[in-house]
Amino acid sequence: MICVRSLTKCALMCSIAAGVLFSFTPAVTAQSVRGHGEISNGPGISPSQISVNAWIDATGVAHGMMAWIGDIPNAPPYTPGTGGPADPFIMDVFDIVFNGDSALVTGVVVASPGGMSDGLVVQFLFTDNSAIGLPDEIDGIPIIAGNITVDD
Repeated sequence: MICVRSLTKCALMCSIAAGVLFSFTPAVTAQSVRGHGEISNGPGISPSQISVNAWIDATGVAHGMMAWIGDIPNAPPYTPGTGGPADPFIMDVFDIVFNGDSALVTGVVVASPGGMSDGLVVQFLFTDNSAIGLPDEIDGIPIIAGNITVDD
């Protein structure tokens, strides 16, 4: 009888935990843009690494985050106080416009090195070229590494 109680108690706890976890996941939506891409900024400057996880919920409201690092001089002479090639800019998404295999994602910077760009509105255009076999693009520039998925 003790084994049955333990099994029932364990099943009940697992059910509760699963319910709590599923309540924090976004509803399945038809419109989303997710992925990561690296684009070159030219010689002497670190490449940009841009990540996105954004979607429109069932009520039409945009959610998600974007992150951008890079675009820091990486050849002498080094700019004093830049902090290296991993100065992150974190953005909260507040708008997404879908057009075929592209998504224009707009967000506001909520964290930047020393707060220098906090509050700045930023846009990235993500293009999923998987259907035509070409590299995906960020702001019209083919990525050199990564994958962007746009579901419209």
